Amino acid sequence: CGSMHSILVDQHGGAWAWGSNSHGQLGTGGRSDRAEPARITCDGQRVIGLAAGGTHTLLCTSRGRAFACGSNATGQLGLPHDDPAAVAYAGSGDSRTLLVPTVVAELLGTRIVAVAAGFAHSTFLSRPGGVFCCGAGEAGQCGNGRTQEVNDKPAAVSALEPVACAAIACGNFHSAALARDDEGLYTWGEGKYGRLGHGGEACESAPRLVAGLLGVRVARVACGGACTCCIDEMGGLWTWGSNSWGQCGHGSGAG
Repeated sequence: CGSMHSILVDQHGGAWAWGSNSHGQLGTGGRSDRAEPARITCDGQRVIGLAAGGTHTLLCTSRGRAFACGSNATGQLGLPHDDPAAVAYAGSGDSRTLLVPTVVAELLGTRIVAVAAGFAHSTFLSRPGGVFCCGAGEAGQCGNGRTQEVNDKPAAVSALEPVACAAIACGNFHSAALARDDEGLYTWGEGKYGRLGHGGEACESAPRLVAGLLGVRVARVACGGACTCCIDEMGGLWTWGSNSWGQCGHGSGAG
């Protein structure tokens, strides 16, 4: 689920989307909202992974291709604003959008196996375990060591190159990556409310190992808007970050 739209993949690898379509995030070729699921396609390829952001959608296929549609105001679709070949844009300025899923050309040659979407940033996971990010980065959520608003080309997160990652996740303004072989969980981006799990509220512009989980074999990770959770191999659930509505499960208003 994104901010105002939802997507799913069926057992045959078909993708469906519904909800708000103000920026073309449903990938249906127009901007009309949909109250029921509408089929979207990625050049006829079977979809194996998808993610919904604030006003954009990411998909990856069995062929290792990444596709994107919706708003590209901060480069979250991985398509450079100054690329003359990006003829599928509709609109101008910060309202640039792609109305149908379009392959992320910058990632051709890299086999993508998973995608994750924040409010206005995107993260891609390659089969070898590399992590690539693009889009909004004002809080460091692209993990490139900078805090710039627009990052319009997917770039490898260099701090994670020494480790191979098994999973990725994005919150509104933060990101997470789970390393393979019990090498830990890394988080970066907006630190407010302690959503990064580093014991404070500072932003991190590059991935940082969550020291509080050392010795814990993390199996899965997910990010909410301003909170993070993971499941360990024994089935234990760990949560941290904003708990204003009790979303961390530690008692309403705590944390």
